[in-house]
Amino acid sequence: MPENEKSKRDGWVFEGRCWKFGDNVPNDGGLMDKFFMSQLLEYNPETLAPLVLNNIRPELAEECQPGDILVFGKRFAHGNPHIQGSLGMKGLGVGLVVEGMQRTTYRLLISAGVPFIPYAEGVREIVEDGDRVRINIETGTVENLTNGKSMSFEPLPPFLLEVIEAGGSQGHLDKRLKEEGKIPA
Repeated sequence: MPENEKSKRDGWVFEGRCWKFGDNVPNDGGLMDKFFMSQLLEYNPETLAPLVLNNIRPELAEECQPGDILVFGKRFAHGNPHIQGSLGMKGLGVGLVVEGMQRTTYRLLISAGVPFIPYAEGVREIVEDGDRVRINIETGTVENLTNGKSMSFEPLPPFLLEVIEAGGSQGHLDKRLKEEGKIPA
């Protein structure tokens, strides 16, 4: 890949390859390997990253670069509310754009510290797998740099962006407790 084509992240802006998925990607057996989930409980994002979506796109973990964008349809990560899939995506360093998801999935992504644009209805109409895409999590914009199409969606509220920026719910709690002097800085 040429130097100017590398995936990258600058704050809330992600620019890289689009990995496009359809509707109904389940949490267990889709987002995260069901066999792995039944054998070992793991919570390290770097350890989980190679297992993300390996039942659907085995090449993803090897080819995906930090800054790439994963685009999902409706009912993303439905089913059992396990956080490992979200933590694995955090370990990959990707940004997400999702057309639809359950409340539990929404909360898990925030808790894990995964940057995403939620409820981006119709986004899959302007992107194809492999396109070069730029997204801005803070503003909700999605730009397809390959075909010139773009869309805007309602972004996450600023207080949730703060949680994600702190690395998730645990990082945000630690930050607040340090600021309040309740734990050593």
